[in-house]
Amino acid sequence: GMTRVGNVPSLKQFMHRQRVLQLYIDIVRTARKIPDADYQKFLLDEARMQFKMHKTEADEFQAHGSAPCHET
Repeated sequence: GMTRVGNVPSLKQFMHRQRVLQLYIDIVRTARKIPDADYQKFLLDEARMQFKMHKTEADEFQAHGSAPCHET
């Protein structure tokens, strides 16, 4: 038969992804309030890198993911 368990996230994976995403959004929001542009860029780059690292497995079941990367 057709077993699709491989590409369906478990509840735990899904909850983890939501937490990581929320954390990332919080970091981006906080960073935007920092007046120091260089430090802001550093924080955003760091956050994005960390997010990408933790999001690799999430992308496998969410191919069209949209991370909040509104570059100005």
